[in-house]
Order: sequence, then C-alpha cells, then structure tokens
Amino acid sequence: MKRLLEVIKEKGFCLIVSLPKNSSNLAKAAQRGGADALKVHINVEHQASKTKFGSFKEEEEDLKKIILAVSIPVGIMPGAERVATEKEMEEIAQLGFDFFDIYSHYAPLYLLKSPLGKMIALHHTYNLKEVERLGSLGAEALEASIIMPSGYGKRLNLNDLAKYSVLVKTINIPVIVPTEREIHPLEVPQLKEVGVKGIMIGAVVTGKKEDSIEKKTGEFKRVVDKISKMAHG
Repeated sequence: MKRLLEVIKEKGFCLIVSLPKNSSNLAKAAQRGGADALKVHINVEHQASKTKFGSFKEEEEDLKKIILAVSIPVGIMPGAERVATEKEMEEIAQLGFDFFDIYSHYAPLYLLKSPLGKMIALHHTYNLKEVERLGSLGAEALEASIIMPSGYGKRLNLNDLAKYSVLVKTINIPVIVPTEREIHPLEVPQLKEVGVKGIMIGAVVTGKKEDSIEKKTGEFKRVVDKISKMAHG
C-alpha cells in the first residue's frame, strides 16, 4: 500500500474503485474515469454486485491482465471464509499488487507478514476497543464497512456520518468509506470534513458495465479533485 498511502498523503483524499468483476476492460474504464486505485477480489461472493469470484488460480490470468492494463495501484480482497494461502499471497505480491483488503475477522495472522499494504475492513458488529488496537497490530488503513446488510443501497444518513467520525477519532490510520450506502458525489466533501481519507466506490454506485463505471468514477473524481485542491490551496 506504499503507493496508495502516498496518494492519500499527497492528495489528502483518494478515490478507489472496487471492480464488480476481475476484468481488465473494467479496470481501464475506472482508470479513464480518474480512479486513484482499484480493488479486485478472489474467493468470495460479492454481496453488492452479486458476483462470485473464484480462487486465486481460477482468477490469476485475469488478475495479471489487470495489473498490466493500468498504471494505478491495485489492491486485492484475498477472500472471506476461504482466504488465499500464505504461498498464494507471496505470488500475489510478486504479480505487482499494492495492498490487500480483508475483514478483520477473516484475516489469518500470516497476512501480517505479507509485504503488501494492509487495509483491514470492519464488520457491522465492530467493537471500538478492538478497532483502537488494529493500527498497533499492523493495519495501515481501515475500510469502514460498518453498514448492516439490510441498509445496503440506501441513502447516507447523519448517523452514518457520526459513526465514521468516531472511527477517525479512534484510530490513527487512514479511514476509507466504501459505498455500502448509495453515496452521492456531492456528499463526499462531508466525508472529508469528518476526517475520512478516501471513498471506495463499487457496484452500488458504479453499475457493472464499462461505460457506467467510467462515467460514475468521473463524477466522483471531479469532486475529489476539488476538495484535494482546497486542502492544498
């Protein structure tokens, strides 16, 4: 995550696109739209996009194509109930991935030895005392995936904003908000105001096709660029 962390440090706020499918065409569409980084998946069924991602071996060729197709940092979700093995994580690092992103309760301890950047995702049952310790245990960024599944796709509300704000105050690593809610581009400045360091947009807002991914990424990029300039200007 060295490259992703550099982007966050340089711009103050980053735009990550979580791809609904491991496709180099979708990756290029997100990069054209202005994504600062991408996230791909293996060993999991993606709830928001209803897409099933296979094992590392099943997805390996598509993952290689994605790494070759884009110049921005690419992260990987290595699984959930089933997670990439320690050997597979070594191979993933060798392919050129920048970071991994995994729920804390699914993260085997061997991941802490990985040379990849470490983004740790929360579950909606998170405990603030445990969150407080994640940074000292090796987490380098936090994905604030704290919305109950029944709330996916609904509008962002004030209670959500308060929870994100508390997380930012609780941990001293960058907090990234994923679009479990249907977050609108014009709501992004309010995320930044409470200290969030990035947004990760996925199928809930981007759709699953090249044109919609490029278009929606572009809409968020314009807002992200604006607030980044304000922060540095």
